[in-house]
Amino acid sequence: IDEKLAALKKMYAANLPEKIKIINSLWSKLKNSFSKSSFEEFHRAVHSLEGSSGTYGFFQLGQACRDLNVYLEQLKEPSSLDAIQ
Repeated sequence: IDEKLAALKKMYAANLPEKIKIINSLWSKLKNSFSKSSFEEFHRAVHSLEGSSGTYGFFQLGQACRDLNVYLEQLKEPSSLDAIQ
């Protein structure tokens, strides 16, 4: 089982650059043209990376995503999103 977990972690690590590239792209899209849908898409991507990174042992990445996710959750409040637009 340890070998299978190590293989999964290695595969996850190999896919991390693409996941981060997608998040960077979503961030660029969001900061260039804010919309609730682009915000939600960015938030989902960060939230997804938060959950998966800790599972595969990337704890610092998970913590960074968790911190960002907490901030994004605060921005999700209707009054906050309306103020940004």
